[in-house]
Amino acid sequence: MTIIQVMHSHTVGGVERHVVELSEALAERGHRVYLACPNRGWMWDALRRSPVTPYHLAMDGLLDLTSVSRLSRLAARVGADIIHSHMTRGAFYAVKAGRRMHVPVIATCHATHTWKHYAGADRVLCVSEAARDNLLHHEVPLEKTRVVYNGIKLPAAPPDPDAVAALRSSWKIPEDDLVVGMLARLIPVKGVDILLEVAARWKTERPNVHFVLAGSGDEITEAALRSAVAESRLESTVHFLGAVSNIWEVLAGFDVLAAPSRRESFSLTLLEAMASGVPVVTTNVGGTPEMVTNGITGILVEPENPPALAAGLACALDGAETRNITAAARRLVESRFTLPQMVSNIEANYIDLVR
Repeated sequence: MTIIQVMHSHTVGGVERHVVELSEALAERGHRVYLACPNRGWMWDALRRSPVTPYHLAMDGLLDLTSVSRLSRLAARVGADIIHSHMTRGAFYAVKAGRRMHVPVIATCHATHTWKHYAGADRVLCVSEAARDNLLHHEVPLEKTRVVYNGIKLPAAPPDPDAVAALRSSWKIPEDDLVVGMLARLIPVKGVDILLEVAARWKTERPNVHFVLAGSGDEITEAALRSAVAESRLESTVHFLGAVSNIWEVLAGFDVLAAPSRRESFSLTLLEAMASGVPVVTTNVGGTPEMVTNGITGILVEPENPPALAAGLACALDGAETRNITAAARRLVESRFTLPQMVSNIEANYIDLVR
């Protein structure tokens, strides 16, 4: 099958990693896969040594007729069987080109707050029930939608303990101290400011706890966060790592993962932490309760609530049931949320739609 993936992005986040891993997994299964995306960005660079063929598609706003024509010509030239788009902008261009070239279009909805341009696709894959509920609320036909949960590629072996110890040492954290980690883009919706309120409270209450922020954000947001850390004199408590590629090693360096998001569809980072045996403390928003059951596979707290987040983190760091929670979380990921399971489900939708 010849498949064109369509995604507009210049940065790296969960959706971008999803698209690249899906594309590569499909190529490894024998499909011919193209990824249409801007040629200046993380996805384009990630495909340099990949069986997936990148194709430059600027998708400047929603009035880029050149991109519609380029995508249409690509579909005709390679004999595309399916165009699979991601996010709203991808859906817009895929639907335009698909209609022009009579190629079926699948669109994946990765968010719980967007709905435009999905109804024009022949089928819409939703990464969670919460994402589907939002589309149904905005009158996307139920019969077009399917829920296909995100899946992750499990590591072949756990990270080397010596490498993890060296990594923590590079963060300038004493060996016996504890680490509350956050692995996310440093943008307002991820609730980094909520975690910093906990850090400020714990500076005197729990001075042996450090907060590690792995991820980057836009210059203005990141500068504001660094300024807040400096104003609260938290430089020795809060550590900024910037964007990281060694995700499994970084997660192994955390004692607990904090994810105080204000909005979330279905987080890859949560799945990766759960697979790593790291307890997760996260907010009860979007599709998160579909993977995290409070007290069973993680700890759920209400959003916008620093005291609740602090209590959840303390429970994860001190609680006697933490080992049971992390074991249950790993079993859940292995049984329901792996990359091969996700790819098989998506592949089945391709075959069904083409037929």
